[in-house]
Amino acid sequence: MATKEHPNGYYSHNRVLAIAASCDSYADFIRRFSSAHQAAANNGWIPEVKAILPHKTYWNREMCEQEIKEKGYKNKKEFREGTPGAYSHAAKHGFLNEICKDMEIIGNYNLRQIYVYEFNDDYAYVGLTGNMKTRNQWHTSNAKSPVFQHIQSTGENPKPKIISDWMSKEEAQVYEDEMIKVYAACGWHMLNRRAGGDLGSGREQKYSLKELKAAASTCSHRREFRQKYSAMYSFILYHNLRDEVFCNLPERYTSPLYWTDEKLWKAVKDCKYSKGELQNRYPGAYISILKSNRFKEFFGDEKRKTKRRTCQEAIEESRQYKTLSELMENNAGLYRYIRRYNLKKECFSNLEKKEMHANYSWPDIEAAINASKNLTQMRKEHTYEYRAALRRENWRRELFRRLPSRKHKSNQ
Repeated sequence: MATKEHPNGYYSHNRVLAIAASCDSYADFIRRFSSAHQAAANNGWIPEVKAILPHKTYWNREMCEQEIKEKGYKNKKEFREGTPGAYSHAAKHGFLNEICKDMEIIGNYNLRQIYVYEFNDDYAYVGLTGNMKTRNQWHTSNAKSPVFQHIQSTGENPKPKIISDWMSKEEAQVYEDEMIKVYAACGWHMLNRRAGGDLGSGREQKYSLKELKAAASTCSHRREFRQKYSAMYSFILYHNLRDEVFCNLPERYTSPLYWTDEKLWKAVKDCKYSKGELQNRYPGAYISILKSNRFKEFFGDEKRKTKRRTCQEAIEESRQYKTLSELMENNAGLYRYIRRYNLKKECFSNLEKKEMHANYSWPDIEAAINASKNLTQMRKEHTYEYRAALRRENWRRELFRRLPSRKHKSNQ
């Protein structure tokens, strides 16, 4: 569609300002009315245009506090993801902690709390976490958790108690171990399977290089190592020991090469050095040659032992076959050549068309009708019986009477 052309002087001063007043922003003005913007730039009206357009809202402390109240953010993460502009402004100008002082604190890897599960049968579990909500979900739903196992055996589901303030991971490790000993000294049966101080991450474990290499020697590739020794794998990544541990370990399992040179040459010769025929008959061999960029080696002029056939040779070659289906099945390259150079009349005139449907009688057709739910199924699964039924008027009438079409199947 041709763009609308305006005469010279169409974008006058007043018209440009009126157009700008209908836009939401300066960027919107440029996007929607590029010609008017060009006229404003040529005549020096840009300052006036910007003056009447809505200005970008910049955050201040009062607006950030109002945003928190209106949106009801409970923690800094929700604030950061919900209104990133206000969060960035508050962090940049140093009042983020002040306006978020009433929000709940979410821990992280370096900030932890100590919690405890207390059961009525004097069993307890002490742990540390950076997010009590997600940790409680894990303890109450994961079969590996000792808390979950005790809940299943007793039917009691106590709520976790926070027994410390937020502290660094080093302080939390020490305090957790102390609280386990305190609860045990007070007569509680501890569900903890090991001593306190474990942060639940493989990078905090201590493994020697000898232990890591011994574990790697039992695996055939790195993916297997990662699945069998997840804690060790985290430790290796955290301490950058991949080169030392995985020096002789491949990234993943690779199956033995199927298309060897001997098999490739056999497939190429079988297809008479035809790329198209190789792609149709041996797609795996074709892809192997393609990936290794060896087409010149297998299909170069020095390797070609047969000349390209002429039209007369194609006609004579087609006379070796009795039926069209036999030609298509045994010599797909010749069939494509005949179609490409429009030699159907010369090559197909002497070939018999094998009409399989001529060999079927009414009992055969009736058996196919009884085995089909509708015409579509019979046409796909009993093609020759379907074609034979269409050859005679009485058979065709009976076929359509007894079998519904797929579209009207639900209405029959």
